[in-house]
Amino acid sequence: MKLSELSYNKIAEYLTNNKAIIVPIGSTEQHSQALPLYTDTLIAEFIADKISENSQLVVGPSINIGYSDIPQPFMRFAGTITYKPRTLVAVIDNYVSSLYIHGFREIFIVNGHGGNNKFIKKAAAALKGKYQDIKIYLHNWWKIEEVKNFANKIDKNALNHAGTLETALAFVIFNDKVNRKKLTKEYKYIDTETGIIDSDQTLATDVMGEELVELIIKGSLNLIEKNKEKLVL
Repeated sequence: MKLSELSYNKIAEYLTNNKAIIVPIGSTEQHSQALPLYTDTLIAEFIADKISENSQLVVGPSINIGYSDIPQPFMRFAGTITYKPRTLVAVIDNYVSSLYIHGFREIFIVNGHGGNNKFIKKAAAALKGKYQDIKIYLHNWWKIEEVKNFANKIDKNALNHAGTLETALAFVIFNDKVNRKKLTKEYKYIDTETGIIDSDQTLATDVMGEELVELIIKGSLNLIEKNKEKLVL
């Protein structure tokens, strides 16, 4: 159920019984020659939609540009778009403030890009200062305990940028946008030549992706339905 696809009267009706909304946030940044720039956003949107399907929470429009600069100089790769930190904080603030005006009080941010985290937290702190009754939650799929355990069994660097697990997820979520002929590996953290951060895409498999999707959906629903206080900012 997407906010952008509902009429205003339907949203008003929703708000009579539910004050919660899911907000996906990702990035538009290089993810190697094999994966699209929209990788983080597509993953965040997928998780948000799955949570919505199982919880009937409405999903807001994605914030599809994040912070994609220092310490990783991704702007040298064609197509990467980044907000300055203050801009990203302002975008989140404006977005959530608009939701608050209409009556939303619980904001579940589903994040697909690690570089956004500190700016989401900064925006949340400012929002909580303005609105005493708002609750903001931050969910990063890679922090689900079962996902971390799964990753550790594959490779210590499996969760890195454009690495093994993002590639495996891409096989399942947006396989039509993956160039499998360009899958490679690079064990370098700074000044990467391929766009991969210290990981091996070639370890990824479709089965791995399917198992990972199942863990993420189950873990996400468990956190949001039963343990949401673990996510509160």
